[in-house]
Amino acid sequence: MDFLEEIKGIKKAELEEKKRSVPLNGIERLIDKCNPLFGFSASLSSTKTPVRIIAEIKKASPSAGEISREFRPLEIARSYEKGGAAAISVLTEEKYFQGSLNTMHLVAKGITLPILRKDFIIDEYQVYESRSYRADAILLIAALLSLQELERFRNIGERMGMDSIVEVHNKDELNKALHSGAKIIGINNRNLKTLEVDLKTTEELVPYIPRDKIIISESGIRGINDIKRLKNSGVRCFLIGELLMRADNRTSLLNELTQMKTKRGRNPF
Repeated sequence: MDFLEEIKGIKKAELEEKKRSVPLNGIERLIDKCNPLFGFSASLSSTKTPVRIIAEIKKASPSAGEISREFRPLEIARSYEKGGAAAISVLTEEKYFQGSLNTMHLVAKGITLPILRKDFIIDEYQVYESRSYRADAILLIAALLSLQELERFRNIGERMGMDSIVEVHNKDELNKALHSGAKIIGINNRNLKTLEVDLKTTEELVPYIPRDKIIISESGIRGINDIKRLKNSGVRCFLIGELLMRADNRTSLLNELTQMKTKRGRNPF
């Protein structure tokens, strides 16, 4: 069984319990009390920096294990905000990433940047749930969902004002994403079945994406040289997690990455 199949089984079991505890109509009542959203796609489009970075908060991952022992999510989020992030991604998957919806809610209340819920969404319940915990955007993984599910979940999110990143790893998934009407395409350089990473994934898929789409390169970005390489292929938005989480000074590193400057102030372009 590959990783995606395993995580799908875990999510199905979790959802059965959640639906018993808090039915969908209970989630909808919580949504009515939510604050207005921060525009996710608008932030990616309007940020006036050479690149736009979605800075990720995650405690662990299946490929890296524990990433951060001293995990203070709100403090991390504020350092990202100060460093010039366009948005914040929060892992909410519990078993492998040690995340939680409560962490996302805490972060959303403490900053003024748009929040992306990063999880394995397989049911419309999770779309409503995301908004009830103050997400401004959700991740939809093309490999996990049918064309009809992508369309439905994205439309549900849009009705509540949320954006959706439709994540792809190959051309078939990209075609599915485009047919679903996706406006934001996330290219995951990590194969979620094997967990292997290759930046060529972004370079190979970008030429097939219409220019009116927002393109985000995800996973495996280790520094300015990787951003330079991917920027040359036409990408301006990047989702970066482990590199920032392991940094001694997240604000400083993020500022260097968004401005494309090294510590000596030299622009690598």
